[in-house]
Amino acid sequence: MLTNKVETKPIIQIDIEQWIPKESDLQFLDLKEFLYKEMILKEAEFRELIDKKDWKIYSNRYTLLYVSNRAIIPQWAYLIIANKLKEVNSICFMKTENYKEEILLYEIHNKDYSEFQGKRLLIKGCSREKLSLQPFILLAQKLTPIVKALSFGESCSTVPLFKNENI
Repeated sequence: MLTNKVETKPIIQIDIEQWIPKESDLQFLDLKEFLYKEMILKEAEFRELIDKKDWKIYSNRYTLLYVSNRAIIPQWAYLIIANKLKEVNSICFMKTENYKEEILLYEIHNKDYSEFQGKRLLIKGCSREKLSLQPFILLAQKLTPIVKALSFGESCSTVPLFKNENI
């Protein structure tokens, strides 16, 4: 009988796809609601609508900003909204094609990795989401200084990336 040596070692598998929030955990904010006739930004009216809005629904969540029509929004308007969202502890991103990866990079950059200190880790290679290499590169750089061993791939087929014999 063949034994999978990888499965017998105490290796923690990290699936970074699990760190991407589900759509239901995100808030979306269409900026057209702050525009005159949903098309024109009038600064005084814009600021008044911003002040009147109840921002609590965005509290402690990721908020994706977008404009669903062809209105042109000046950059400073996004910054005013970002500051309002910061007041309710909401991190905001633009709703772009790559917003999931942008949130993932934020998560990887700000995560506490102390639970992985001195452990053997496997960064799962396959994912359902279309991701660039950047999240995997950033995660490897975050983990390398603290782990005993780091591999990439699937439990049946791993590629060793790093071993720290001093840990």
